[in-house]
Amino acid sequence: MWSTLLLISTAQAIDVSFSCLPNEGAIVGLPPLEVSCTLDAPDGEWGETVWLFGDGAIASGDVASHTYQTPGQYSISVSLDDYVEYDSGIPFTSSPGLRKDALVTVCGKPSPRFSYIDKGGRVYQMVNITDVSTPRCIDHVRWEVFQGQQLDREPIVRLDGWEPRFELPRDGIYTIRLTTSGLGGSTIAQLVMEARYGLTEEIGDHYAVSCATGAAPWASLPLLLVVGLLRRRSPQQPEAARSPGPEPG
Repeated sequence: MWSTLLLISTAQAIDVSFSCLPNEGAIVGLPPLEVSCTLDAPDGEWGETVWLFGDGAIASGDVASHTYQTPGQYSISVSLDDYVEYDSGIPFTSSPGLRKDALVTVCGKPSPRFSYIDKGGRVYQMVNITDVSTPRCIDHVRWEVFQGQQLDREPIVRLDGWEPRFELPRDGIYTIRLTTSGLGGSTIAQLVMEARYGLTEEIGDHYAVSCATGAAPWASLPLLLVVGLLRRRSPQQPEAARSPGPEPG
């Protein structure tokens, strides 16, 4: 349960508290996430209890429920219209802008994306640009680097951390795979690149969503596309220099 200072006047204020389920305090879940809130009624009288659920939904009554359908982070607030405290007869005005932040977090599947910085000498710094606009939804990040494009073998590099740095042993084709996991399941992003000592060429990228169990369809990659991207145009030869002819007489 958490409480907020909700109703104010120039002279004194009233503490109004409420609790929300499925668990008290901060709520984190997957859509559709149903939340039920109950007002802890203060000593006094009021006309209507109004709930704002942070996504545009409004409800009334001392008990109110709402189902969140879209991933995001939301706050819930409550106001008591025309509140009058017992024994004093002094009316209080609701505070319309007061709300508790980050009460409800609705998580979807992670959306990993990344790039890298070539630091030279086959040393690469990962740049993680995964969407973290909804906090608390990603709890693990794993990096794997495979030699070539066959992912059914052991990776030559396996690292945790948001943006690790690693060194590749030799020139050649590599596949970098980023797996992000959280309440919404596991999602994989991968990048195929050609590494050279002092030079890296990005061949292509491929993103796929795994099941919540972590399985992902990596059985085959579009080899024709990769081969096509591997082809390099031969550098154009400069036009042969012409021998200067005799100057006109």
